[in-house]
Amino acid sequence: QENPDAFLDLLKEPIGADGARPPAGPPEAAGGSQGVSLTEQESESITRLEALGFDRQMVLEAFLACERNEEMAANFLFDSMCSPAPSCP
Repeated sequence: QENPDAFLDLLKEPIGADGARPPAGPPEAAGGSQGVSLTEQESESITRLEALGFDRQMVLEAFLACERNEEMAANFLFDSMCSPAPSCP
């Protein structure tokens, strides 16, 4: 909660199944791009979060970081909007 930008940067770093980082370079160089499987209900959650005005990539990262919990992801997204602004409650 103290540094959401660093948290999002950490989420963007790829980690292999064995905990090792894959070789540097584009995803294709490491064996292809990675995708995330979502259920219909999870896709609807993503759509609702996007409807709040957030970028799809940011919504996906928050949703997955919050263990696919829509309410927690929404709180995270709103908190990350306010962190640099001293006027946010």
